[in-house]
Amino acid sequence: MTAFFKNLPNIYVGVEGADEIIGYKKVKNIFRRVIVSEAIEKYSTQFDSFYIPDGMRPDLLAAQVYGDSELDWVILISNNIIDVYEDWPKDEYTLREYALKKYSNIDAIHHWETNEVKDGDVVHVKKGIEVNETYRAVLGGNTLSKAQSVYSVTCFEHETYLNEKKRLIALPNATLLEFFEDNFEELCDYEWSREIDEKGNKRTNNSFASRFLDRANFRRSAPTTVSRTGATSGANVTYDNGPSSTTATAGVVSKT
Repeated sequence: MTAFFKNLPNIYVGVEGADEIIGYKKVKNIFRRVIVSEAIEKYSTQFDSFYIPDGMRPDLLAAQVYGDSELDWVILISNNIIDVYEDWPKDEYTLREYALKKYSNIDAIHHWETNEVKDGDVVHVKKGIEVNETYRAVLGGNTLSKAQSVYSVTCFEHETYLNEKKRLIALPNATLLEFFEDNFEELCDYEWSREIDEKGNKRTNNSFASRFLDRANFRRSAPTTVSRTGATSGANVTYDNGPSSTTATAGVVSKT
């Protein structure tokens, strides 16, 4: 995923130092998202279906399909996978451990589903519709038995079904892969505003009042004050430009 994070834009976030002076630190904006548009999704010929085998990770799949494990982000974005721990299929051992933590008894009944009910070649009730345990199918005016109408699904069977649904994904072909690589960084960039500097980094002025929003008691003493125009008196704001960079100090001036 290294290549993915390199393409994300930077943003300055507010931090408070030990001396209570408000500062900023430059980080990657991990909340920046790109989704596959409907204009691309409708061209199904640009995607290849793939069934994820047990134990296959996104980086291993990218290495297998594209010859580069760093392109795992293309696979994740193409399938709208945000949380790889939840949205990617679990292996058998991990799935069982997950179910054991989620349920007090993985063999207990989770819900009931319908059996297929047919009259000759005509299907009257489809199999797998979730219903109440008391549901009974009716065929030709006759009410069928419980065994004929429904079957139980255990908690583990339910989790297995949900996990299996995640195994079938769509892989962009070579044409779309090139499109992703060429356009992802541009799509992630911010639109122009006064908060964007010449290098494309975003910084929103901190509100001094925000320091007290999550506190039970309002702290009346403070090292600095902030006017409604954004000006401060008697304070400096520090800028941390991230790893391997020096920290510069700059006085805050009025936005007016």
